[in-house]
Amino acid sequence: MPAEVLSDHTTDVLVVGGGPSGLALAAELAARHLSVRVVAPHPPQPFAPTYGAWLGELPAWAQACTAQVWTDVRVYSGPQPTPLLRPYALLDNARLLGTLLRRAGERLCWTQGRVTRAERRGELWHVHGEAGEVWTARLVVDASGHGGLLQPTAFEGGAALQTAYGIVAHFRRPPSPPGAMVWMDYRAPHLSRTEVRAEPTFLYAMHLDGDRYFVQETSLIARPAPSREFMAARLYARLEALGTPPTTPNPTSG
Repeated sequence: MPAEVLSDHTTDVLVVGGGPSGLALAAELAARHLSVRVVAPHPPQPFAPTYGAWLGELPAWAQACTAQVWTDVRVYSGPQPTPLLRPYALLDNARLLGTLLRRAGERLCWTQGRVTRAERRGELWHVHGEAGEVWTARLVVDASGHGGLLQPTAFEGGAALQTAYGIVAHFRRPPSPPGAMVWMDYRAPHLSRTEVRAEPTFLYAMHLDGDRYFVQETSLIARPAPSREFMAARLYARLEALGTPPTTPNPTSG
C-alpha cells in the first residue's frame, strides 16, 4: 500500500470525474465563489462524444460554444417528417472545455489521479487516491459515470444504456436532407420487423457543410447495450440501403 499524502488544501467541493457533467458543475460552483477540486485520471481534454442541445436551453455563455445551429429540425416516424420548431445546436467541444475552465478560473484545482474511496470525519470528507493521496473537502460529488465510483449502484439485470456510433464523412448523395438536422429517423425498410423489434435504433444526422455530414446510428436505451461493432454495421447497412455510402476513405468516427 502506498503511503498516504494528505493535501494541505481543503476545498469546498471535490468532484470525482472530469467529463462534461463534472466539469460543468465544478465551473458553476467556482463561478459562485466556491473552491473546487476536480480529480480525474487525465488532464483537461476535449470531450470525445458529439454533443447537441436545444439552443434555447443553453445559457448565454454556452451558446457562444456552438459550432452550428439548425432551424430545420425534424423527426421521421413514417414517410413524412414531423418538424420540431426549435433551433438545435452542435457544441464545439474544444471551445466548451476552454470556456468552462475560464469560467472556473483560479478557484478550480484540477488534479490528475484516480479516486478509490471516501470517508467522512467530522465536518470534512477525506477522499483517497490510488497513489496514496488524501484530499479533504466539505462536500464530495461523484461524477465518474453511470453506476458511480464511491457508492456503486447495482442495476438488477445490468444497466440500461444509450449507445451510438457515428461518423463525419463526405457523401456524393445526401444521407439526410441538406440544410437540416434529423433528430430521429426510425425508418428502416432494409430491416425485418423482427430485427427492428429486437434492436430498435434510429438515424441521427446533421448536415455540416457542402457534401459533409455527421451521421450516427443510435440505440436510445437497451439492456444489454448493443456493441460498437453492431452499431457500426447497422449504420453502414442503413447508408448502403439509402444508396448514400460515404465517399471519404477513412471517415472520422465517434
